This record gives sequence, C-alpha cells and structure tokens, in this order.
Amino acid sequence: MLHIVYLYAFAVMGLLLTERLATKLILVLNDEELSTFKKEHLSQTDGYRVYCWGIGIGAAVLTVLWLLNDLTSVSPLIFVVTTLVCAFRAHLEKKYIPHTRKHRVSWITAAAAAAISCIFFAIWLVYFK
Repeated sequence: MLHIVYLYAFAVMGLLLTERLATKLILVLNDEELSTFKKEHLSQTDGYRVYCWGIGIGAAVLTVLWLLNDLTSVSPLIFVVTTLVCAFRAHLEKKYIPHTRKHRVSWITAAAAAAISCIFFAIWLVYFK
C-alpha cells in the first residue's frame, strides 16, 4: 500500500522545486532588467487587493479540504485548488506587471500542479475506487 502522506510531501517538494528551477531558467536577466525585476512586485500595483482576496479564499478552501480529508487517502482536489491559486496569481502578474516575466514562472507552477492533480486523480482511480 502506498504511503499517501509521502506522496503529498513529494508533490509539494516537486512544486517548490519546479518554481525554483523555472525562476532560475526563465528569469535570466541583464543588469537593467534585474534592477526593474527586484523593484516591482504585485504588492506595488492596483491588483494587490484582488490578489490578497484571491489568495485568502484559496488558502481557506485548501485548509477546509485538508481538514476534511483523511490523510491516508488521496484527494486530487487539493492540487486542483492549488492549480487554480497558481493560475490566479499568474493572471494577475500578467495583467499588472507583464514586463517582469514573473507570470511565466507562475504559469509553469500552475501547469506542474495540474500535472500532479492528474497523477493524484489516476492514483485515486486505481487504488481507491
């Protein structure tokens, strides 16, 4: 039998590693772009309030799913919500700070979360149905 908690841990570590690698590979900047990149964040734009509400709602839904879910079973919904939160962040970054290219990293993270959701859904179908 699979130890599902280990799968969750590896999935989260995989998402963090994906985001870190995407940041290193995509955001290769020259000196001028680097100074702009370090100075501009989503928190300095008009979209920050929407971002806070969206992330807060996503975190609340994730917390409820985590508390309602038995940790010994697979729940692909946790990573579906994670995908939606990452895609929401990428959309806001694309809309408000497109010249920093941070949205590309967020879209890659959202795609990785979607792939993990599909993997967890397949595991859920095989082992628990």
